[in-house]
Amino acid sequence: MKKYKIFNLNYFKTFLLKFRNNEYAFMTLSGVIVGMICSIISVIFIFVISKLSVYLDSIASTKSYLYLILPALGGLLVGPIIKYVAMEAKGHGVPNVINAVLLERGKIRPIVAIAKIISSILTIGTGGSCGREGPIVQIGATVGSCFSQVLGLTERRTITLLASGAAAGISATFNAPISGVLFATEIIMKKAGIKEYASIVVASVISSVISRSILGDHPAFFLGSSYSFDYVELPLYVLLGCFSALIAIIFNNIFHKTENLFENLPLNTLFKPALGGLICGIFLFFAPGIYGSGFPAIQKALTGDYPLKILFLFLIAKIFATSFTLGSGGSGGVFAPLLFIGAIFGSLYDKITDIIFPSTSGNGAYSIVAMAAVFAAAAKAPVTPVILVFEMSRDYNIILPLMLGSITALLISHAFSSDSIYTIRLKEKGIDPDLLESKNLLENITVKDAMIPDSHIVKVPAYMPIRDLEAYFHMKGVKRAVVVDSASNLFGMVNIKDLYRKPELVDSGIVADICSKNPIIVRADDSLEDAALLFGSEPYHTIPVVDTFNSKKILGLLRREDIISAYSNALKNKNVMEKYLRSRRIQKAVSAELIELKVNSN
Repeated sequence: MKKYKIFNLNYFKTFLLKFRNNEYAFMTLSGVIVGMICSIISVIFIFVISKLSVYLDSIASTKSYLYLILPALGGLLVGPIIKYVAMEAKGHGVPNVINAVLLERGKIRPIVAIAKIISSILTIGTGGSCGREGPIVQIGATVGSCFSQVLGLTERRTITLLASGAAAGISATFNAPISGVLFATEIIMKKAGIKEYASIVVASVISSVISRSILGDHPAFFLGSSYSFDYVELPLYVLLGCFSALIAIIFNNIFHKTENLFENLPLNTLFKPALGGLICGIFLFFAPGIYGSGFPAIQKALTGDYPLKILFLFLIAKIFATSFTLGSGGSGGVFAPLLFIGAIFGSLYDKITDIIFPSTSGNGAYSIVAMAAVFAAAAKAPVTPVILVFEMSRDYNIILPLMLGSITALLISHAFSSDSIYTIRLKEKGIDPDLLESKNLLENITVKDAMIPDSHIVKVPAYMPIRDLEAYFHMKGVKRAVVVDSASNLFGMVNIKDLYRKPELVDSGIVADICSKNPIIVRADDSLEDAALLFGSEPYHTIPVVDTFNSKKILGLLRREDIISAYSNALKNKNVMEKYLRSRRIQKAVSAELIELKVNSN
């Protein structure tokens, strides 16, 4: 009797590899398959978490002491999975995906997806304060990576399909296909060409179509009432962006310090998630609305159902509960917590502004804008949060405040730190994704990082007699100086050759008579790439560096050799990182530790 196989893997591989020489056709077809697989997994994942969360939360609501126990119990069950099955399953997932792109050539072990699914269901379902979106990114990325490994594809194609899986996961979970594409290209890959976009876009679209057909096509959140944008409120949205940045900075710092606390805690890894769950349970006991992803509370915040004191309680509880849940090794994501924190803070802001300015009506708009602003500031992503929150609310009237609030929050948070919640741990290991991806190293270095500071430059007052200038130059051992006015602001530049251009003024003139009064300047936050163009176009030896907001306040001097030195150091750092990455990859490949020995020839 002849046997038939329902699915023949070898036949499937042979069929798919027929398209291998046609890049676009092959990657598009691969994107379709990855998107289909990821959408089905996402739907099942969402369904199981939702059912478990609702069931346990409903029981705990009648027996409030269970809120203290459930997250710890979930952590106790997650501990063995993290320690014995896949250490990559702990935390919020996305950094591990970025790590796979940088260190592992896009390769992720299949067991990671299984471990992440189980551990995330246990963590979120039992009340752990985290979201399902981070895990589904890691699960989708694992699907894409494994699909590529089965076919034996190149590193570039593997990374592209990894990103396609991540995009498909976001698309299915949030019902947001555009955001899936943006997240994969803006946060995970950092850059993408037409070939990469073909696979990522198709995977995201297919995933969204399948998930919509099963879960339904509706906005994730609804505004309290129809929102009408008023230009008069723009300053309030700018102010909201400022405060949202502060909230994001606080959250990132607490989250990072909690991760380090548990990393260095002398406790068996088996029990760390349980301890974090226990602490989370304490916050959950007093603020049950933060249970799991907290989506019901987000919707209530949008409709203004919470009083001020509850909003304050939820805001503080969510920040700490999420930090202890994920920092201890629990498995989940920071997407939902960031959206939760933004929605609660936005509702809080709405109520306060309504007291001060009764004529303004947020109608949930402040919460929506704060969701995107907090996310943008924490993730250092300018576009993804705007499109994500827009797709979740589907209210185009909110798009202008959404963009304004998000970019304000991003700029302010970036002024404090360029590290995102996804990259800070990588940078602690000596890996800078931005530097590795950059082809032009000078664009990542600011003038203030390379200049001679104000305390080390020679300055002369504009009213100094010219006859004293030459002696001053000899005394200081320099040939040029910055000329300042009576308020110590930039007046001009003078060099030793200027002394002899107007000999008739030597005995009677002052420095202001011979100096160049309109020197070319650079601002402290300009890139060295921009500064190098100034040196290239004009025969300058030094350029004054001024304050970003006050073009007369002198901060330092930039020389040609400073740019060369900064470039040399950046290139050296990049080479060190690339060497580190190569050694890590070799260690992974041969399962052995590499030891570098330096031999002294003497």
